[in-house]
Amino acid sequence: MPKYTLSEADGALTVRQLRKADREHQLDAMRTWFLDHYEDPANCLPYETAEGGYQYIWGGPYAASAELQDEFGGVVPDGVIEDLADELNAISYEWSRPPSDSDLDEELLSAVRSNTEYYSNFSASLKTAERMLKGSSRASYREELRLLIFANVVTALETYLSDAFINTVMPDVDLVQKLIETSPHFQQQSIRLSDVIKRARGIEREAQAYLLDFAWHHLARVDRLYASTLGFGLPLSSFGDVLAGIDKRHDVVHRNGRAKDGSPVRLTKEEVAGWIRRVRELVDAIETELAERSLSKALAKAKF
Repeated sequence: MPKYTLSEADGALTVRQLRKADREHQLDAMRTWFLDHYEDPANCLPYETAEGGYQYIWGGPYAASAELQDEFGGVVPDGVIEDLADELNAISYEWSRPPSDSDLDEELLSAVRSNTEYYSNFSASLKTAERMLKGSSRASYREELRLLIFANVVTALETYLSDAFINTVMPDVDLVQKLIETSPHFQQQSIRLSDVIKRARGIEREAQAYLLDFAWHHLARVDRLYASTLGFGLPLSSFGDVLAGIDKRHDVVHRNGRAKDGSPVRLTKEEVAGWIRRVRELVDAIETELAERSLSKALAKAKF
């Protein structure tokens, strides 16, 4: 039996209780239900003037009156339903469904899978960072700008590592199987025999969700993921300074530019320029491995 939560009370009303409740409690329960299930388009949707306004990518548009009648008609008096519909119409005449977790995963995956030019995009990000670093700015915030540039380069690195891996692995059934077989995340899961077929049908979606949630800034974990799935790891032994930079970026982003002891993080222009160069060298090394792997696979197919 469905229950309807009250906004300012600890508990909920059953349908029978809602039918007998006073007007204010009926309005409260319906309002809470509606705002849990629908959202103002201005808060969640892209707006395209050329396409006629809000793009209802999560479903809709929905009219408050119709949705409230579908849910509460015959339980709450029509007049009370229309009073709430008028209140909601004052916010927006049309409503959207809020995106679910699976919707957001699909959106993110679509963005990642569409970024097939991940190396070009990475290079463009670093060139932008270099231009900003060289550009003139007021002395009062040059240091803050250097910290932002530094953090942005780490973001570019994370995006490259993620998009390069996902776009290499997900289209390849053998690599998806390799990921499932070698990842501790999947090895630690238990499964009942009766669920084997159902899980097998959804295994690609599980792999996608796992990769989208992966901590791509944790280079040691990324190294193991690349090595176990693609057959080569990150050359971290030659890039200890990049590992150290990742740790410093944590202080910049999550401690507002302060180290654990409270002292401010300082970076010179030369240090940031060196960091950009080293990150580019790391990605170039990975690109070489990916190219060699692709060539080996193509030659193996040609033999047949």
